[in-house]
Amino acid sequence: MGSPSYVELPAISFIVARSEPAQIIGCEDQIPWRLKTDLKLFRSITFGHPIIMGRKTLDSIGKPLDGRINIVLSRTGGENSDKIQWASSPEEALFIADYFSVRAGKSDVFVIGGGNIYEEFSQQFNKIYLTEVQAPKISGDTFFRYKFDKRRWKEIRREDYPASEVDEFSFSLVVLEKTRKKRRTALASKFLKADVELDAWAQSHMDIVRSVYEPIQFEQQAFHHQWPTLLK
Repeated sequence: MGSPSYVELPAISFIVARSEPAQIIGCEDQIPWRLKTDLKLFRSITFGHPIIMGRKTLDSIGKPLDGRINIVLSRTGGENSDKIQWASSPEEALFIADYFSVRAGKSDVFVIGGGNIYEEFSQQFNKIYLTEVQAPKISGDTFFRYKFDKRRWKEIRREDYPASEVDEFSFSLVVLEKTRKKRRTALASKFLKADVELDAWAQSHMDIVRSVYEPIQFEQQAFHHQWPTLLK
């Protein structure tokens, strides 16, 4: 009998906007600034990928984000509905994200907040898209105080944006990546076989699945496409 085959799981990336120098990310479950340009950047970075968020983040956004598989992590859970999959644990949230990513050949999963959700995945993320907002006088009650040790993280991109009519403050988009990435793998059999519940959800929400994963074709209750290369 041959050795079992493994498939590489998508990398976990954070996308965070925080004030400098206080490192505030929220105030009373709302974003404490108006940055239209940053919202456009957020959409372009996360579009077409599974995203993991908490219930409060979903409430602050007000609706599921289009063009993405929305996975909401909440201890009390919720009822799966149009464009949303609920998860009651970080492990369940990752399985859902991995399931759709592996079956579609996607290489990234994004964690988008809030503070407690970032903490749940703080030991696993390899990359962060960090918006540094120059807003020293704002107040808030939610923080992202993760420190990026230059011995473990490298800056691979930085773009500066001035304050403007559509952006309340000046800000920088900084992309940081771990120098030694955590590689995630799993038995291929875990994802090669269909998950009846998730496949059924995909079938009943073809609009979102197709918008995220075109040109993959879905027929009946199974996914049909060319699988990613399996790791031996």
